Amino acid sequence: MSDIFNIIFASIGMILTVFAVIFMKFRLDSEQNAKLMNWIKVFVAAAEQIYGAGEGENKLIYVQNQLESIGVKTDAVETEKAMRAMIESAVLELKNKYF
Repeated sequence: MSDIFNIIFASIGMILTVFAVIFMKFRLDSEQNAKLMNWIKVFVAAAEQIYGAGEGENKLIYVQNQLESIGVKTDAVETEKAMRAMIESAVLELKNKYF
């Protein structure tokens, strides 16, 4: 009978550990994404100051270069699409806030 309880408690412990690891990974990813978005907002604002209106492609390249300078890879297809979406979101937020 005690062997059954040991197996049950060990199984429950293993399941709880798996969920704890998944939760921590999700939490870290969320924090990293928030930090990344803050960097993107800073770089988008800087690009706007440097290039002004009508230089969208140059501003995009500037932001991508700045991201790469802090160690963010922007060259993989999925990563590039995600970065582009985050950059466009920051641009929209900047426009709504100041223009």
